[in-house]
Amino acid sequence: MTQTLVQTKPRSIIITYALPLVLAVAALTASAWLGFPHPFAATPVPITWQVLVVLALGLAAPAWLALGSVSAYLTLGLAGAPVFAWGHSGLVAFAGPTGGYLIGFLAAVLVAVSLRKTLGDKLPARILSGLAALTAIYAVGLGWLTAWVGSFETAVTAGFLPLILPDLLKLVGALGITFGYQQVAGYLDKEKPLQ
Repeated sequence: MTQTLVQTKPRSIIITYALPLVLAVAALTASAWLGFPHPFAATPVPITWQVLVVLALGLAAPAWLALGSVSAYLTLGLAGAPVFAWGHSGLVAFAGPTGGYLIGFLAAVLVAVSLRKTLGDKLPARILSGLAALTAIYAVGLGWLTAWVGSFETAVTAGFLPLILPDLLKLVGALGITFGYQQVAGYLDKEKPLQ
């Protein structure tokens, strides 16, 4: 019995795996730094672009990239790198009112990737996967915020109602990014448009 060793070129590993992972973590970090307080509501949860990036990763990226980049991002933040909104980091960021939303990002990509495999790549399936991923973010985020503020009603008032409309718009943006990614990557056949 002979064994064949497949020789991998270090450059192709870097281009294929490391570069997309670094770019995805950079996108998550930049999307957090572009946060701002809600202009119309008193909420401890800032409006950032993280949800857009998390949804786009979950809906378009390969599973290893979606899960790996969000895990790496959270690990960097936990280790003290200032990657979260307003440059926050460390255990304090996870223990604060937004910690559940951060953990919810990992739940969101798990849900989106799983549903994508189950439901397929057509637009209605992507919309459903995106809504389920968004639900995962809010389920974990609101659960955490409820424990933090002591009331589910207060958590919904501060951590859901002022944010859901911007996040639904981010889902629309993530679907657009997904479509563009599919086109660039040659994922869709030209004769089989996204439905």
